Amino acid sequence: MGITNIVVNPADVPTMSKEKLRKTDAVDCNKLARELRSGSLVGIYVPGVETLELRSLIRMRNLIVKDSIRAKNRIKSLLRFHGVEIPEEFTRCSIGCWSKRFLSWLQALELSTEYGKKTLELHLEQFVRLRKMLL
Repeated sequence: MGITNIVVNPADVPTMSKEKLRKTDAVDCNKLARELRSGSLVGIYVPGVETLELRSLIRMRNLIVKDSIRAKNRIKSLLRFHGVEIPEEFTRCSIGCWSKRFLSWLQALELSTEYGKKTLELHLEQFVRLRKMLL
């Protein structure tokens, strides 16, 4: 429609002490009009659709990473609760390597009851799903 708009940070609009005391829509409108007329208002950066969607994707990836860390911690906690020691060959890695061999060892692990085994299976299934999503 030919109307030029800018988005302004409210903190960047100069305000007199009288305007701070009398805060109304009319006072704010006059203040914005005065500053627009003088050309002192500078618009802030408004990201485009592509940038916003990219941010969403990055945020989603970060959530999946956090969820996979939680899933790993739940599995380790379950093993500790049931008194299962993780073999040294799998604990040597300082960053917590969850290799295919380690996952195979976890899947073959027998707990004392079928309920414990099912719980471990569900945790592993959730972790594998998250890992696939991440990859």
